[in-house]
Amino acid sequence: MPTKKKPEVNKTPRHSKWAIGHGDMIELLKALENKRPLKIGNKMRMLVLILAFLAIPLHSTVADTWTKGDIVNVFFMCIEEKDIMDIAYADSKSELRYASTLKIKQFDNKCNFVAPPIVLNISNVIGSYKDHKEKETSILKLHDPKTNLKAGYIIAEGRPASAKEMSH
Repeated sequence: MPTKKKPEVNKTPRHSKWAIGHGDMIELLKALENKRPLKIGNKMRMLVLILAFLAIPLHSTVADTWTKGDIVNVFFMCIEEKDIMDIAYADSKSELRYASTLKIKQFDNKCNFVAPPIVLNISNVIGSYKDHKEKETSILKLHDPKTNLKAGYIIAEGRPASAKEMSH
């Protein structure tokens, strides 16, 4: 009696055509720097990525000014100062570069979404800059109010408080 041949199973992982990988991010950044056109598929992926990141605020509180001791609800945070500085630089250049850098930092586990959001205190206002929308944005170092240990870094719309504002 002849044996039945089992059908071959494709063991290659399947990916959605909308999946965006680390290589896509690198390709996008290289294309942005060299000002060369992207393939249609990559353009659609990046559009979806940008829309997703721009729809989610990185923090829930927007203040006119930020100072040491202020309380912030955090949705997205970087562990190291270098990583938030990379994001701030990208944010100052363009919306696309900002979204791409956020995603790359997330892929590399250098920065992550925090769910559920956590309440942290500002340890220090590191600096400020104008974002790609020309809005004043601050770079903040955060700590856990319960343990007083460093928690991470975020960017937040608003400017650092002046010495005069802090004295009142």
